[in-house]
Amino acid sequence: MKTMKISFLMMALTGILLTSCKNTSGKKQVEVTTVEQAPAKTVPMEQQIFPITFDGLISSYLVIKDALVADNSTVAASEAEQFSSILEQLAGSELEEAVQKFIGTTSTSMQEHIAQIGKGDLAEQREHLELLTDDMIAMVAVTGSSQTLYQQFCPMYKGNEGGIWLSANKEIRNPLFGSKMLKCGVVQNEIN
Repeated sequence: MKTMKISFLMMALTGILLTSCKNTSGKKQVEVTTVEQAPAKTVPMEQQIFPITFDGLISSYLVIKDALVADNSTVAASEAEQFSSILEQLAGSELEEAVQKFIGTTSTSMQEHIAQIGKGDLAEQREHLELLTDDMIAMVAVTGSSQTLYQQFCPMYKGNEGGIWLSANKEIRNPLFGSKMLKCGVVQNEIN
């Protein structure tokens, strides 16, 4: 009798479990998520002529700038080697005559500034980043950029003469002073 009660109880529990776990629709439930895709960005004509070859140089410049924002002369010096390598590759590549002429005239200046950044003295790195920025702005005017850049200006640099740099963000992060005056500056120009 006792065994019969246990068997009956087990069958009742099994029935309850099967009923509660049963999928009433008879179909598997699958969760579907959709991903919205950003609209395609229109590539400017100059980007089509000079396809993204200068983006590596811009990216390298931005790494150096960010290292100086963080007061990290070691990373800035290391990235200076990368910048120099990219610049040499561009100078030796087959580009349209006008761009090749531009590279020929500014390459020497850029190499001089990047060599000083590569030496690792934080004050000199900052000074030469500011000088290199003039060449970068001229380069972007000729070649364009696949990303929006912001020309930023700090009026207090060099005894209130002021200094400029490029950034990929509107938010001011000053590489010319770093942590001493991190937010000193304004956006002067948006370069598309």
